[in-house]
Amino acid sequence: MSVLANRPVTCREQVRRHPLERNAHKSIPVWRLAPRKGTVQTRQYHDWVSTIIGLGIDATDIPRIAATIERYGDRFIQRIFTEGEIAYCMRRRDPAIHFAGRFAAKEAAMKALGTGHTQNVLWQGVEVVRRGGPPRLEFHGGAKRRFEAMGAARSLLTITHSDALAIAQVMLFAS
Repeated sequence: MSVLANRPVTCREQVRRHPLERNAHKSIPVWRLAPRKGTVQTRQYHDWVSTIIGLGIDATDIPRIAATIERYGDRFIQRIFTEGEIAYCMRRRDPAIHFAGRFAAKEAAMKALGTGHTQNVLWQGVEVVRRGGPPRLEFHGGAKRRFEAMGAARSLLTITHSDALAIAQVMLFAS
């Protein structure tokens, strides 16, 4: 074994931290917080942090959704999903996976709203849309009224799936 391996580590040899981490405990004078003329402002992570006022998560069995679609067909699809969701899912190679993900997202959103499938919060009142980016939620009717009554300003949706399970998580943020 080398002699260098047994020697104590000096302060200069410790892992260097990022400058923002090093100075995180220090207060910044107010005059330094104001933007200067002609500068471009960039938002930092902590500027985006909001208060979470609603949280919902749901897991849906993909084979169960596939069996329900097989059994009830269009009647089930038309009752639960909006026209935009149906069009999106039917363009996919295996629509059942995407229907299950959207079903889980609707369930998670209803949990985040704190209502479940009640109080005029209906299946088609929660819509999963995707326009060239990550999936987002749009609320309609009773779901929109509940969203606004909670004081929510925005939502965050995450959907994932395996071969047998689709999982969605919804967070609602205060304004």
